[in-house]
Amino acid sequence: MSNSFENLTQPMSGPGPGRPTITDEWLDVKRERLVSMLSSHWPAIGWQLTTADSREKLWRALQPVKDHPDSGVFSRLLHPTTVEADAFTIRRKRLMVEDASKNRFYAQKQCDKRIEACREIETATAQATPDQMEYVQREFTCRRAECQNARQHLHNAKLCERDLENELADAEAAYSQDELLEFIKKRKYALHPLNLANAIAGLPFARDLSFVGVWVSRERCAKIESDHWPHIHYELFKRIESIWNDRGPSNTSAVEVFREKIAALPKTVKPTIPQQKQTKKKRVPNLIRQQLGENFFYLEQAIDKSLKCAGTDPRPMPFLILEKFDEFLAKPRTAVDQVLATARKIT
Repeated sequence: MSNSFENLTQPMSGPGPGRPTITDEWLDVKRERLVSMLSSHWPAIGWQLTTADSREKLWRALQPVKDHPDSGVFSRLLHPTTVEADAFTIRRKRLMVEDASKNRFYAQKQCDKRIEACREIETATAQATPDQMEYVQREFTCRRAECQNARQHLHNAKLCERDLENELADAEAAYSQDELLEFIKKRKYALHPLNLANAIAGLPFARDLSFVGVWVSRERCAKIESDHWPHIHYELFKRIESIWNDRGPSNTSAVEVFREKIAALPKTVKPTIPQQKQTKKKRVPNLIRQQLGENFFYLEQAIDKSLKCAGTDPRPMPFLILEKFDEFLAKPRTAVDQVLATARKIT
C-alpha cells in the first residue's frame, strides 16, 4: 500500500450502518510509519516506552523522536495535558470546533464585505461634489462602525475557535495517552515496535479523521501484513539482546563473547526481512551477521562505552550497546579507523 498520507482521499469508511470509522488503508499507512520510526529509534525509546506508567513518562520516552519528520504520528502522545477525556468528549468537542470554524468563516466573509464597503465609500468621498458630501459623510460613519463591529466579531470568532481547538487537542492527547498506558500496563501482547504501532495507529490524529481505541486498532492492524516488519534495526537489537542475555558466567570478556557468537552465526538465512522476501530466494545473505561482523570494530567500542556508563543509565545493556553502536557508525571515519575496522572485521 501507499506510504503517503496525502494519497489517501477517503480516510473513513463508506456508507453503512453505524458511525463511520477509520479505513484499513489509513490504519496501514499510519502503522507502517510508526513501525519504521519505533524500530529505528528503539534503543533510545524502547525501554522507556514499554515501562512507562504515567503520562509524563510517555512524554519523556518519546522526546528523542519529537523532531523526527514523521513525529506527527505521535502528535497527541507528545502533547502534555492534565485533563481527562473519553471518546464521547472528543466527538462532542470536534462538533463544537466544526461549528466554531463555520462561524469564523462566516465572520470572515462579513468582515471582508464591510472592508470592501469602507473602501468604496472612501473612493466616493474623494469624488463627491459639495452638495453630496453630507450624505457621503453620514454613510462613511455608518460603514466604518459596521466595519469595526465586523472586525470585532471576526476576532471573537477566531479566539473561540482557537480555544476550542486547544481544548480538543488536550482531550485527544489525554485519551491517546491513557489508552496507550492501559495497553502497556495490561501486557496482553508483546511490547515490541509492531504491536505498539498496531495499537497507536488508530488513536486520534486529526480532527477530521475518525479514531478507535488501542485494542480495536491492534486487532484490525494485526490482520494487515506489514511491509516494514521485521525491521532490520529491531532485528539487530534482538540479536544483541540475545547474545548479551545468553553469555552466562564466564571469564571471557563481553567483547570476545560477542565476537564468538557473531562468528558462529550462519552466513545465509531464509528470507525474513521484507526486502529479502522480494528476492524469492530460498537463502539470502544474513544481513545481521554482515552488519555486526563488518563493523565489529565499532561494536566493541560500543560495548566498552556501554559498560562504563551502565551505572548512570537505567536502560538494560542491549539498549545501550545498540545506541552506542549507531553513534559510532554515524561518526566521520579517519584512515586509522578504517584500517582498524578492517583488521577487526569478522569474515
